[in-house]
Amino acid sequence: MLETGPDGFARLPKVPLTDDWLVYKNFADFGLAPSKDTFRSCLCTPIMYNKYCCIFGLTGSVGGAAERAYIEKTYQAVPYEVPQFLHTCDQTDKAEATNLGVRLEPTTDAMIAQVVAAAKKYYRDVPVLIITRGAENQELLKVTKALNAIADDPSEPMPKPSMWARRAKRTPGIQRLQERNDAGELMIDECEGIVERATKRCYTDTPSANPFAPASARESYFRITVTDWYGGRGHDFDCADERANAAGGMLVICTSVPDAREWTQWKGRTARQDRPGQYLVVLSEQDEPFKHEPALAATLRALPADGAIDELLRRRDVSIREALSGFESQQARGAWLAELCEKYFHSHPRAPTAEWPSIEHRSSDVKLRDLLRLPFASGEKVVEAAASRLGIELNGPPAEWGWQPKDAFGIEPKRKDMAVTFLIDRTYETFLQTVVDAVLRVFDKHLEPDDLVGYYGLGDGWIFEMERKGEPERAAHLRAQIASSVEKRGEPHVYSSIQRCVSHLAEMPDGERYSKWLVVLTDTADFQCTNAKGHFDKDSPQRAEEATKQLISTMQATTELNLVLIDASEIGNFNQKHHMWPTWRALSRRLTDEVGDGNSALYIDAANEAMIDEAFDKLAGAMQGGAVG
Repeated sequence: MLETGPDGFARLPKVPLTDDWLVYKNFADFGLAPSKDTFRSCLCTPIMYNKYCCIFGLTGSVGGAAERAYIEKTYQAVPYEVPQFLHTCDQTDKAEATNLGVRLEPTTDAMIAQVVAAAKKYYRDVPVLIITRGAENQELLKVTKALNAIADDPSEPMPKPSMWARRAKRTPGIQRLQERNDAGELMIDECEGIVERATKRCYTDTPSANPFAPASARESYFRITVTDWYGGRGHDFDCADERANAAGGMLVICTSVPDAREWTQWKGRTARQDRPGQYLVVLSEQDEPFKHEPALAATLRALPADGAIDELLRRRDVSIREALSGFESQQARGAWLAELCEKYFHSHPRAPTAEWPSIEHRSSDVKLRDLLRLPFASGEKVVEAAASRLGIELNGPPAEWGWQPKDAFGIEPKRKDMAVTFLIDRTYETFLQTVVDAVLRVFDKHLEPDDLVGYYGLGDGWIFEMERKGEPERAAHLRAQIASSVEKRGEPHVYSSIQRCVSHLAEMPDGERYSKWLVVLTDTADFQCTNAKGHFDKDSPQRAEEATKQLISTMQATTELNLVLIDASEIGNFNQKHHMWPTWRALSRRLTDEVGDGNSALYIDAANEAMIDEAFDKLAGAMQGGAVG
């Protein structure tokens, strides 16, 4: 369903990096020509703010100790508590809201019953605002429904809903304050009226039950407003009713205790300006944090009301500190990437309206995009990639953040150990050194000691079979064998060589421990599809297809296989007019297209030697992500 804008017309959804379905919908609904957004830049908000010499801001609540420590470390910010106006005046007194207690109920139903009982006790004298958990366990709806019992009680002044109101599930004395209604429609236009009515005294339509009272006398009450976190901040519940303020002021009932920032806001819905206020906390032991820590309820019952709330706020602060610690690592990675983008676009300027990738910088723009997709594990990895791929030197985030280049971000879970086989076509000597150097780069920087690695020469055999990379001494031995493989050898036996490598990966012991990788660099030309005399004939395409079919069957029977096929046919330049080329190219695509459910594949064209380096950089990025996608 399309959202309607203020002008009554359908509003174009604003979604960055749009998925294909939304590209289609935008075309179908709005006639927008299909386009594809892509990663082109990274902005780290703290880095941007720290570029200013000074920023002055005002907020109603800075947060708890964890948030204060975070903004001081990240922004070198100094929170300053501005006293309330009435605290600065002589002969005036600003009373804090009164804590009516913290009540712990064994079940959610008991908690809701207690909330209704408290609202029923107070709503005749003061406005009542109930801040629920909202949609969580449908708490807001359950509380609202339970409050209807007050209207159904003939001894209560709250009017009974009419037949129409019952059908609409509305009760005159109960109102809901939410960002969106049950139909998902925004309620912003209604909020001001709901907030205003919340503190206005209402009167019954029937005379008082007192037979000696004047006929015009009517009972009074206040509406009960039920809300969620949305109504707990930013709304001015101005209770100017003198009798209500004499009775303690507006009552806020909370069914949870949030973090310090939100708690300040929730308490701030009452006792506003120079008026009194009161609040009550009613909690269910079936909700968090009691659900996973049953003994906490007994601890809180032994504390005074304010102490119980302080303890809950302290626990929230601990969880926020842990969350911010995780966020700091994302922020640090963002700082390196933001610096990369800033320096890149400074050295590759273009008009604001220029197409992206630009015609002038297309090759490097694509490299930048590919880098921004990678889940770099440390700043050191970002620095190395920026220097090798784009020739950009990075300094890293501010020293105050405490992040060193070698520090692991730890954002993504540790990848599974890998079993990697490099299958290299050594029949072309012209670019073999480039290929070997690229393999060494991946071996050195992206394989861990517990990873398995194997090295196979196309149409030749194993240079060394799959074994653990190991610690430096063992790794140096394997590395030496890779480095010394710059020798023209082997035959163009593509399908049988891939078959042997896939079978080896599938049959290795303890295989479920590893994600399996087969990296193939070849010109895709296979000479085993010739006839008995070694000639290509009319049956050669069929023989190639049969070999491919058998290979696909083996791959599909292998679990967690990641196939990376780097097509170097344009560099190899083998008889481009050969009648088998259409077959070879089509079958190479089939290998990556039909690798099997649960497996993944990446097909990369390498039209020149520089693109071989780029292909192995893409391989490294895929390995960091855990799969080729």
